[in-house]
Amino acid sequence: MRERCSSSSMRAWAVAALFLVSMFCSLPLLAQSSEDTIRLGYSADIITLDMPLTTQVPDYPLAMNLFDGLVRYRQGADVTVLELEPDLAESYDVTPDGLVYTFKLRRGVQFQKGYGEMTAEDVKYSFERVLNPDFKCPERSAMAVVSAIETPDPYTVKITLKTPSAGFLRGVLAYRAGYIVSKKAAEEKGWKPFGLDPIGTGPYMFASRVAGESLTLVAFEGYWRGSPRIKKVVMTVIPDEMTSALALASGKLDMMINRLPAATAFLKTQPTVNLTITPGENRGLVVNTQHIPNVKVRQALVYAMDPQAIVNSVMMGLGQPVLQTPISPATFGYTTDLPKYSYDPAKARQLLTEAGYKKGEKTYSIAVRSYDAPWVEAIAGQWRDVGFDVALNVLETGAFNAIRPTENWDFLATIPTRPDATLVFPYFEPNNIPNPNFSRYTGVGAIQAEYQKQLDVTLQLEFLKLWQQQIAADLPYIYSIDGTRVTVTTLKLKGDSPNTHYWLTLFYPMYYEK
Repeated sequence: MRERCSSSSMRAWAVAALFLVSMFCSLPLLAQSSEDTIRLGYSADIITLDMPLTTQVPDYPLAMNLFDGLVRYRQGADVTVLELEPDLAESYDVTPDGLVYTFKLRRGVQFQKGYGEMTAEDVKYSFERVLNPDFKCPERSAMAVVSAIETPDPYTVKITLKTPSAGFLRGVLAYRAGYIVSKKAAEEKGWKPFGLDPIGTGPYMFASRVAGESLTLVAFEGYWRGSPRIKKVVMTVIPDEMTSALALASGKLDMMINRLPAATAFLKTQPTVNLTITPGENRGLVVNTQHIPNVKVRQALVYAMDPQAIVNSVMMGLGQPVLQTPISPATFGYTTDLPKYSYDPAKARQLLTEAGYKKGEKTYSIAVRSYDAPWVEAIAGQWRDVGFDVALNVLETGAFNAIRPTENWDFLATIPTRPDATLVFPYFEPNNIPNPNFSRYTGVGAIQAEYQKQLDVTLQLEFLKLWQQQIAADLPYIYSIDGTRVTVTTLKLKGDSPNTHYWLTLFYPMYYEK
């Protein structure tokens, strides 16, 4: 027998339907559908497309289409683990002591918009710009291992390091600091304006932008790998993700970057779209280890968490529990050989008692950005269930960033997710207290230093396993769930790359199925 909806339920559905219709009707004017154009939706505008200055979505994934580096993470729909391959360098070699890298550049690679051939001088300029304090680049510390850059001829670059760096290729040159800009264009335009009118060697070039509304990229027909099949990309800023989801499902968009579980859950029910859902977006809390020095308390809080319940409820079934490691399964050196913690409230209470914790003596504070509050509140509720007093301090992004290096929090809802372990090292480096070593933890500094000296891959893997095991035992960070990264396309748009280390919008491999 069919159940009848109550009048209140019917009213709720009616209100929801009207809300969705109003959002849909408020869509900005979108580009017309075309089989050589991608209409992309995202909830925010760019700040800069100058790759080493990018710090957010959509800046970084869009900039990846404009620039190339000496090496890159392999691209393609079959990629599940981050692997390196040559890019602008057709080959390279490293001296036995790990200090000198010599790159042989591809000949004839052109910059966009007539800025000429890419040569060793552009490579040298790009890296020295990152190192220049006046550039104020967040990637400067990663590049600081470089002591000298030489250009013996127009197609050879010789880079000498101060000390061996096991992660130099994966963690520096293949990431944001390693992309090559046109020296002529950057000097001609000036560094800040360059970010909104960039010139690289990538498959797409910047065409236009209406601040707060849209951005257009067009194919670079002179791209050294060959002409892109997609000729134009138009990103429209649509602040509400559910509005983008409705537009995509109805054919008014071709692709979207998706961060909202509700939008993902809705799109999973739509027969007109395809979702690329990739693990690797760890979510959890930084612990101020000076405020909570007893490891038994930290262990208790891990045992008190039920990550699967959070996935099922707050994340609407999207994601999975994670191990207590700073890196994702796609990252070089990831291991499952770690101390394991299961959901065990009784053990959590026992450990709190053994640690001498007394309920009511203090209410601990979790600093959190507003958009992370739902899953953080779920963790806080589970901690309260075992008698641990905690409250959320919900902040907007600016206030949250300002509070991070201070002592005005006990837990911090921010987890750095990076494509290489060495990019996470600064968050555990004793010399980096309190920023970016927000946890004030000093337990793996020596391991990190030894890892960087290792040139043998087997030894690198052993040190990375030891590093992860120590962090999992000491718990300066408490990892909870993998929230996944999601991009969504129409069914006819093929070639979307897995979001292995960020939300990726790599347009060059993409095409429309005939």
